[in-house]
Amino acid sequence: MEKLLGAISSREFFYALIRQQIVFFIKYLSLLGWFPCAKFAASILECDFHTKPLTARSVQFYGEEDMKMKQKLRQVCAELNISRRTIQGYEKEGLVSPSGKNKYGHLLYGEAERERIRLVRFYQQVGFPLKEIKALMEAPVPIRKAALERKEGELESECLRLQELIRQVKEYIAVL
Repeated sequence: MEKLLGAISSREFFYALIRQQIVFFIKYLSLLGWFPCAKFAASILECDFHTKPLTARSVQFYGEEDMKMKQKLRQVCAELNISRRTIQGYEKEGLVSPSGKNKYGHLLYGEAERERIRLVRFYQQVGFPLKEIKALMEAPVPIRKAALERKEGELESECLRLQELIRQVKEYIAVL
């Protein structure tokens, strides 16, 4: 080992040792299936510690791909065709919350949050008030199913009432 230390500086030896341990650890975790981000692992394995200093700009942060999958409030509004104030109202009622913030402080919404917004919107269109929607979102499946079946009955009776009204309007138009 002293012969090896004489050939390279102690700093280079230290970097080589650390890199070897990191490579071993990443390979071990990958074999177990516990290492979630292959891109991150590859960037560590390719990193040359003694020629490229690690700075905040040169390091790719873990979870960067997840950040790309999340959308800002404006993008969510455009995708779902709803206003910013609507989503803010949902947040105020506790129906939805952003999954995080980006480095500029913009609220980010992942796929789960967007799906939750879609579900809240569906419940609203069915006719549930926001307070009832909040209770439904936290309720078990049988309770949600019963509430939706009840609303289905109400909507069907409303549909029959509207069809009768349309028939009456047509008769009135025919008389004119």
